[in-house]
Amino acid sequence: MATARAIAAAVEGVAASLRRRYPRSQFGNGLAVNAVAPAGLRDAMANDGISVVLWRVTVNGHARARPPRRDALGRIFRPSLPVDLSLLVVPHAGSVETQHRLLGWVLRAFEDQPSFPAVELNQALGGADVFRPDEAAELVAEPLAVADHLALWDRLRDLPPAAFYQLRMLLLDGEEPLEEAAPVLTRAFEIGPAVP
Repeated sequence: MATARAIAAAVEGVAASLRRRYPRSQFGNGLAVNAVAPAGLRDAMANDGISVVLWRVTVNGHARARPPRRDALGRIFRPSLPVDLSLLVVPHAGSVETQHRLLGWVLRAFEDQPSFPAVELNQALGGADVFRPDEAAELVAEPLAVADHLALWDRLRDLPPAAFYQLRMLLLDGEEPLEEAAPVLTRAFEIGPAVP
């Protein structure tokens, strides 16, 4: 299960994957691929590149009733918190044709790699142990609701065509064990005063 740094590792891992795989023969070496905050998107769009923006985090409602978890030492922890990360992937370039080519490449790249293994995500934060070796993050295309699309368009009117994706079911683990009480062996009942 992932630590609380999973959100940072996952978003940076997606950007690092694109940065590592983009075809330099088609787009040259000057392409910047970065995880960008929503407030910094306009500045990032001044240069050719691809921006990966985390724009919404939601608790996954389908997996809320999770049992408590145990670690290798037998300690009990609260259930993991499953979250979904909504990503906006924005290719930006000086020419419309290059933007469209970048967008097509991004769509194909994510279709070719729909999940990100733990080793790749951990390397994004300098090899930190954020995810266990058997964990992975699944990336799926996320059709945007009309209301969300209009709200985003209202804030970013000059946004070029972009792709919307969701990293699903990142499990955020708590790091403080629950206190375990000793098992109840006997019960004692006391008779109280009569209720009038």
